[in-house]
Amino acid sequence: MNANKIYPWYFSSGAIVLYLLFIVAPALLGIYYSFTDWNSYSSEKNFIGLEHFRTILAGDPTYLLFIKNTVLFTLVTSIAKTVLGLFLALLLVSGVKAANLHRMIIFSPQVLSFLIVGLVFKSLLDPNNGFVNVTLRSLGLDVLAQNWLGSLTWAMPSIMAVDTWKGMGYIMVLFIAGLLAIPGIITRQRPLTAPDLGKSCSGSPFRC
Repeated sequence: MNANKIYPWYFSSGAIVLYLLFIVAPALLGIYYSFTDWNSYSSEKNFIGLEHFRTILAGDPTYLLFIKNTVLFTLVTSIAKTVLGLFLALLLVSGVKAANLHRMIIFSPQVLSFLIVGLVFKSLLDPNNGFVNVTLRSLGLDVLAQNWLGSLTWAMPSIMAVDTWKGMGYIMVLFIAGLLAIPGIITRQRPLTAPDLGKSCSGSPFRC
């Protein structure tokens, strides 16, 4: 076999192994466990076939609520991350001072583990001694102090906000990479004009 064809696989093998180990293997285990009655509180597991799927498809209110919350969470956070990521990307490629520093600060939550983020925000949003409520009370805004993580009204929006804060930096970096690939248009220090857009579209396989 040609050595040039093997060369890329040599460098991608580490990523492939990690992907199989941490993505594919857990997914297959999840499928396997879906056919058993195993739970995290017991080491015993018995094969129950399609029982879990029958429960879901039968319209059990609890499972339907889980599905509704999951879909709502995914939609809201995806849209919020995309909109905020695009806004920040446009801001940071427009010539703002210390842009690289701002990029690093905004992206840094992405590299934090969910465990660390959870512990930090659990402390910040504590209803009694959390930084958020303490600050609101010190400003005389007691009416705005909430049980952010224990309220049926505020728990979901609070978790959505934390997830958006953690993930918008990654989306921002993707948008910045795309914007910087447009030569001399987005990054120039003047507003876009119709001729600018015409030049951009003329050299693209996609027409505006």
